[in-house]
Amino acid sequence: MLIAYPWLRVRNGTVLNIKLRGKISDQVKSRFSSGLSLPQLCENFVKAAYDPRVSGVYLHIETLKCGWGKIEEIRRHILDFRKSDLWRKFVVGYALEWHEKEYYLGCVCDELYAPPSAYFSMYGLTSRAMFLGGVFEKIGVEPQVQRIGKYKSAGDQLFRKNISEENREVLTTLLDNIYGNWVDKVSQAKGKSKEEIDSFINEGVYQIDKLKEDGWITDIKYDDEVYNYMNKKHARLPILGVDHNSSSIFETIFCIYHLNVKPFQVRSMLKTRLDIVEKKKLPLIDYKKYSKIRKWSVGLSGGKDRIAVIRASGSISRVGGSSFSPSSGIIAEKFIKKISKVRGYQTAPKAVIIRIDSPGGDLLASDLPDEEKLFAERAQNFYKQFRDKAACSRSMSVDTMEEVAQGRVWTGKDAASRGLVDAIGGFSRAVAIAKHKANIPHNKKVTLVEVSKPSFSLQKILFGMLSSAIGIDTALKLLQDNSATCDGVQARMDGIMFHGSEGSSFADPNFSLLKDCLTSL
Repeated sequence: MLIAYPWLRVRNGTVLNIKLRGKISDQVKSRFSSGLSLPQLCENFVKAAYDPRVSGVYLHIETLKCGWGKIEEIRRHILDFRKSDLWRKFVVGYALEWHEKEYYLGCVCDELYAPPSAYFSMYGLTSRAMFLGGVFEKIGVEPQVQRIGKYKSAGDQLFRKNISEENREVLTTLLDNIYGNWVDKVSQAKGKSKEEIDSFINEGVYQIDKLKEDGWITDIKYDDEVYNYMNKKHARLPILGVDHNSSSIFETIFCIYHLNVKPFQVRSMLKTRLDIVEKKKLPLIDYKKYSKIRKWSVGLSGGKDRIAVIRASGSISRVGGSSFSPSSGIIAEKFIKKISKVRGYQTAPKAVIIRIDSPGGDLLASDLPDEEKLFAERAQNFYKQFRDKAACSRSMSVDTMEEVAQGRVWTGKDAASRGLVDAIGGFSRAVAIAKHKANIPHNKKVTLVEVSKPSFSLQKILFGMLSSAIGIDTALKLLQDNSATCDGVQARMDGIMFHGSEGSSFADPNFSLLKDCLTSL
């Protein structure tokens, strides 16, 4: 067979090779898109868990540029894959550079490897901010920012010279909660006490040999050495032919049946009887190719009941960019069309899941005059509308909602304890709750209908090619996407970046543009 369907191209004993690196999109990507997609990544773990042809996962972990929520979702799927022990599957991790996020994923692998030149940089978590108030003061620019709420800090970088005490309180709480969760999970995965982990973090300088001795990694190996080790340990015996002595086969099967021989001894007996010299080679399949495998081909077909999924990622704005330069993010008119599309389905879904990954955005439906007084009044009015609607939807009094609002940022755990969310969990938890709300039995299969499927158009290809040809600066494009259509009141979360103390968070397009402006003076 010269051409085979994708679901027939996976060989017995295949290892799924996944490279985690950079940004991980919350959207479903098309076959022509680059980068990783969180929905497809998680789906690959689920398919591989049920696919008898897949024996394990080889996880290459590189520097990750995504939030802790996505990291937690991936980690949960790694653990679920390991629990699918019907086929005795394994997860092997490998990385050249380790920070908190990378090790948080790697520590749940069955085995964890690093080369002799690996760089471990785990000094704890920090949050950094740059304030431009002094710079604007020197060049005669006075930013107009209306703050509503005690903890609202999204505009602080424009008019302040240092961090406010309220913002410091929020960031300290967030860092403590995230770090505490990190320590707890690593402690469970590696069998270390919290004191040992704190000592490890505070030590700062890590010798790779010492990491192996203390059990933080399994061994020190290069990539090809890890593959050879997996090949030797996990490669399966090829399917046997029938062109051998049939009496030997029957005799062997008779012995196996009557002597209750264990499965791992069967291979050795058959190889001896059939005089086979086996050449093991562990087959690998990468993330992109395995994404083409259909779920139904591994027994994961959905049921008759359907649940619609709408994904909303990026900043919120009323309208998109021009027809020539389409902007990303949550466009109000497009989002409304998606909801209308679900309502118009011939077979209505039993429930709808809206997955949101957004820092906030535009609150207005029309332009505002420049007068400061009117701007402040309108901003206060919109804040009160938002607060009152949030209080109503969460069955709280306005005063109770006001106590937890005021622009404050909460972790999921703290939000749940204050009644701002119903439960903590990933997408699978949301599906389970949706099934319960729709009176669908928990053990009954459902079909997930992606409303936000990736689109492939000539317009997007041409725009991408022209952008590269004329050298449009990345900062300009980001600023255009985020700000061009957001000229009213904004409800945004501060651009908080949590990283290791050696990291940098100077990727804000405002800083890039300001630097270019000052350079040209």
